[in-house]
Amino acid sequence: MEREEAAAILSESFARACQQEEEFARSVYDLFFQAAPAAKSLFSRTDWPRQQKMVIGALLLMVKNLNNPTLFRATMRALAERHVRYGVKAEYFTPFSQAVRQSLEKYLGAAWQPQVAEAWDFAFDQIRQLMLEAGVPA
Repeated sequence: MEREEAAAILSESFARACQQEEEFARSVYDLFFQAAPAAKSLFSRTDWPRQQKMVIGALLLMVKNLNNPTLFRATMRALAERHVRYGVKAEYFTPFSQAVRQSLEKYLGAAWQPQVAEAWDFAFDQIRQLMLEAGVPA
């Protein structure tokens, strides 16, 4: 999939899913903690309404910047470096990205199509590489 096509699909699908922003963000974390219960300890002092806004903001940065490789790389690399400081491990990346995908599928309903899944996979593959480059421990 081409970057431009993926960016357009991400933009449209994320806008639709975020029509119920709070519920969508809650779904992401519920699914993430089901798949990676050990990660929950990273959020022991979390202000959940703020965290929900932060995850939506981070995903929005990914969506808005995917079509600009230089900006995408800089923005997502900075996000990755912050996550290293938070104690995030590489093993959490797959369950988190799957939680986002499952939440998108839930909130998009019939609009969740193979090309939508492919576009999100493309973006998450880019981020996975940046996370590893930023030093997220395995």
